[in-house]
Amino acid sequence: MKPSLWLAVTGVGLLVVAACGSSSDDSPASGGSSGASAGTANQGGASQGGGSGNGAGTSNGGAGGTAAGAANQGGASGNDAGASGEGGAAGAPNCLVGDCSTTVVHIPLTGDPLGGYVASTTIGTQVFRLLVDGGSADLAVAGPTCSTCTGITPTYSPGASATNLNVATQESFAAQSSWKGAAFRDHVGFGATSIALDFSQITSQVGAVLPSANAYQGVLGLGEQGLATPSNQALISALVTAGTIADAYAMSLCDAGGQLWLGGYDPDSLASPLTYTPMITQDSFDTVTIDGMRVGSTSIASSSSALGTAIVDNEISSLLLPAGVYTAFKNAITAANTASSLGGSFPGWFSSQCYPLDAAALAKWPTLTLLVPNSAGGPDLTVQVAPSEYLIPDAPGEYCLNVGDSGGSGTYLGAPLFLARVLLVDRQDQRLGIASATCP
Repeated sequence: MKPSLWLAVTGVGLLVVAACGSSSDDSPASGGSSGASAGTANQGGASQGGGSGNGAGTSNGGAGGTAAGAANQGGASGNDAGASGEGGAAGAPNCLVGDCSTTVVHIPLTGDPLGGYVASTTIGTQVFRLLVDGGSADLAVAGPTCSTCTGITPTYSPGASATNLNVATQESFAAQSSWKGAAFRDHVGFGATSIALDFSQITSQVGAVLPSANAYQGVLGLGEQGLATPSNQALISALVTAGTIADAYAMSLCDAGGQLWLGGYDPDSLASPLTYTPMITQDSFDTVTIDGMRVGSTSIASSSSALGTAIVDNEISSLLLPAGVYTAFKNAITAANTASSLGGSFPGWFSSQCYPLDAAALAKWPTLTLLVPNSAGGPDLTVQVAPSEYLIPDAPGEYCLNVGDSGGSGTYLGAPLFLARVLLVDRQDQRLGIASATCP
């Protein structure tokens, strides 16, 4: 079966929609990610960032903390876009990122690597499923006048808490996809945490920004304010400005479902200590440096210049490489197939074909290793991406190769890097934390 994958890159955001066979948000693909080979190994031997082996962790400022169970009582309030956390357990005091005065907001996710991951989000008094996107910053949800949003329900109808800002908004992507909308301000909430946020009600779309299968009714961007369209507020930036969370988020994805934390992470979710690599904000994207890459024992890139800027974005369903590195990847996989048949068809794997693989055949595929700088100094950290993470299930026992050509000089670290790991995007301290996690 053949997946349809498109990558859209603009000056302000990334958007990827992937569909393959029977995989959908309502019927997530089966198959398991290997926790044993996920995560990082510190070649220098020492862990950094204060994490302890049992996942309980210590704070950035030295105080111990747990991100589960404590209520956000009253939260932090700002101006008209202030946040609140009235009643219930919105999160715990965050001693993991920042000064322990903020909270961690936990949001369960549904979905899968090919269809994307979705967060249940309250806007006004309505509840929507929003596609979580680390490469954009807008919250945009379908409105009732959107005649091109076929099959999308529910749609956002402004209620008593809403304010019409009387401003037109729009976002365009490559692959000739776009949406137009109207700016509103309304309360956006996750459990007990809410904030008055400026966002877009989509009035028309071109292309499958919101697919007719109704897996989700809008998009929730996790990017910085610089990625947001005019008149929209980036959710995380607004929560940071209101004093509700630290400037960070963490995510852990599995073949079915995942977890999102705004403002920090849950140490109980870690199967290994966090290790850190420096993170640079470039054109408002979260980027890291990759010093090298291997397929098994074969080097396919030996310098950061070969891999270009590496953007971290969960909503890209694939690991996308510059053309020269992708060619080297294909050559290394083809050589591995010659040495020990990997199954499927060559070169069909490289042309969006999906094939049945049993556990024995999957185990023959080589591990993909990324070398990234160590924030603590010393030798590079190694991030090992197992075959079960870069070969994504499309249907039971059937897999698609989710490594491709980025179409440019850069690298995109998509969903395969988030599988069976916790990734902490810590903008406050300009670092990316990586740890193993266990999937059900």
